Amino acid sequence: MSDRLIDWDPIGALAKRVLEQGEPLELTAETCTLLLRSAREVAISDEDAESALRSLSTATTLLQEVRRRIHDGSWRLSRAQNRAYDLRDAGDLDGAQQQMRDVLAVEVVPFYREQAGIGLEKLTGLAEVRATGQLNPDLRDRPQLAVLAQRIQEGHALELTDDLRALLRRTAPRRPSARTRRKRP
Repeated sequence: MSDRLIDWDPIGALAKRVLEQGEPLELTAETCTLLLRSAREVAISDEDAESALRSLSTATTLLQEVRRRIHDGSWRLSRAQNRAYDLRDAGDLDGAQQQMRDVLAVEVVPFYREQAGIGLEKLTGLAEVRATGQLNPDLRDRPQLAVLAQRIQEGHALELTDDLRALLRRTAPRRPSARTRRKRP
């Protein structure tokens, strides 16, 4: 999925017109192509989608299912990410990782599964940083700094490596330069 961008605006607009505003669904070539592509993107088989396009009522049901999967997956992932961030910030990396595992256990939409997998990978990386005290160049500075602070609070020492020094320099509050500081009278 990551090799191309997903644009669910067209299917969302179609769903709004047909399912909310009562506009009749017209099975034009363009609409069928949109429904087939969107069905594939939410893990509905080509066979099932093509079968659904044989009548207006089943095509409408397909549209409803596509919209439901997009909505439910987005809601599920967002909720899990928010919980995971809260748990991460509270120092519970195991709980944060479990939030992403829970999404992966039930999510069918490949895009949302991919996002949950990326989140789990980052949280696993942070857990490794906290366990070892070694920085991960693929992770953002601030979360790594936070888990290193947790490591210190747990009573573990940190080795002041060049990488750690660079992280501290990048994340330290910036002092205004001599030119921008106001002189006191």
